[in-house]
Amino acid sequence: MNKEDFRRLLWRQKEGKTSTEEDGLIQQIWTRIHDGQAPFGWEEEEEESVGKRIQEKIHSRIQVEEAVPTTVFWKLMKVAAAVLVFLIGGAGLWYLSSSDAPATPLIVKTTGAGQRAKITLPDGSTVQLNVNTTLTYPQEFGEGLRTVSLEGEAFFEVERDTVRPFLVRSEGLETKVLGTSFNVNAYNGKQEMVTVKSGKVQVSQHDLPDNRVLLLPDEAVVFDGATASLLKQPFDADKVIGWKSGKLDFDMVPFDDVVATLEQYYHTDIILKNYEDGSCMIKAAYQNNGLTFILSGLQLLVDFEYEKQADDSIVITYKSCRKS
Repeated sequence: MNKEDFRRLLWRQKEGKTSTEEDGLIQQIWTRIHDGQAPFGWEEEEEESVGKRIQEKIHSRIQVEEAVPTTVFWKLMKVAAAVLVFLIGGAGLWYLSSSDAPATPLIVKTTGAGQRAKITLPDGSTVQLNVNTTLTYPQEFGEGLRTVSLEGEAFFEVERDTVRPFLVRSEGLETKVLGTSFNVNAYNGKQEMVTVKSGKVQVSQHDLPDNRVLLLPDEAVVFDGATASLLKQPFDADKVIGWKSGKLDFDMVPFDDVVATLEQYYHTDIILKNYEDGSCMIKAAYQNNGLTFILSGLQLLVDFEYEKQADDSIVITYKSCRKS
């Protein structure tokens, strides 16, 4: 695990999204950093701030579980202390073990800016990761649910298994299937969207499991965390998953949403000025094109100027929507 991967894990912990196992992993890595045994260092101010938060996290868990017998508590602490980190082919392989349980490895696959990856899961299912995406899954699935965690965007082609449903956990949603193909878009801070290519998919909220919808091919659901609402709608799955082949397909998409997509896709900060929501809808498609090429193409549809800043960010000044 490199420093950036550890930062992402710390950020997830700060937002309260980490599991007990991940908290144990963080504690173990932090101990190695403090002892100078980790493969990366940490600034002094960061070390004090992060270390304090980790200790607060541990104490909060102790308070929640103070009714647990002492012997059980120490077994849990042994589990947390037994976390080992390995780097194999760019994937973090996490081993969690204790004297009372067999090793439970978790594999983490991460893509950066401009990177995509195709992964085959232990059950034969395949996952294609879009840019800036993290997928966490066990080295072997057990007899129950086949559960994976996603932050970012990925297209899943799931092997059918009626005994072991497949579950994708993202920021606010749980997507459950038996065997199908579907796309999950769950970038941090954005609306989550699940689109079905084939089969049936059930989508529900983490904290409101009874609030769920059933999706069929070419249907999608959008989750708005602010309103805790699930909006089901027809959607062309082929257009959603065009990113797999480097295609960006915008079908009457608001200009500010197009800009947000480009910002994520090219991992470039883009500031949009003077734009009012709904002012301009975009219908365009681009295949394996650079950001400058796409911005120039969009200027045929939208009257705007853009300027690249010294820090490589881009400022777009909107003027008006061109009439076709």
